[in-house]
Amino acid sequence: MVSVVDLLSIQYAPIQTAMMVYLEVRDVMALSRTCVGLKPLWPMMLSKGYRINELLRFFVTDPNEFRSTQRQCDALVSGDFARRFITRSSMPCRFSKIYIHVDKKNAHILKAYLQLEGYQVTDYEEDNQIRTWQYRKMDTDGTPTGYLDLPVWKRGSIWKSAGRSNDDC
Repeated sequence: MVSVVDLLSIQYAPIQTAMMVYLEVRDVMALSRTCVGLKPLWPMMLSKGYRINELLRFFVTDPNEFRSTQRQCDALVSGDFARRFITRSSMPCRFSKIYIHVDKKNAHILKAYLQLEGYQVTDYEEDNQIRTWQYRKMDTDGTPTGYLDLPVWKRGSIWKSAGRSNDDC
């Protein structure tokens, strides 16, 4: 007889993969604490369920370089892309838009990186707090391959505007 432990083990990998889609993070944590047979479930989910580089490849050629630039600029990725990554929802990345929030003092670094990546500014919006540049990356045949918004805070930092300091992160 096959048990839940068996179905969620590597032995039944296709079934495990299909079932994991329906489990939230807290469910996997709770299951991994219920018995020894399910203990490997949590580390497995972390290694398979959160592969940010695979998802970022839809937007940039070198995800590690992007993440390094992101750290250098103290930039924050948000929006639907971030939500879907955290919740492990299915993600039609090709048609998603990624939002990268950055402070005014670091915006030039990120803009230069995006131009090197092949992104072009397609639109620009401004309100009293934020300037937003909209970027699009085109394939060699003219097909759009990535959409990206770059909101830049005019005053202060992202963290101060959110009521936090950089030390809180």
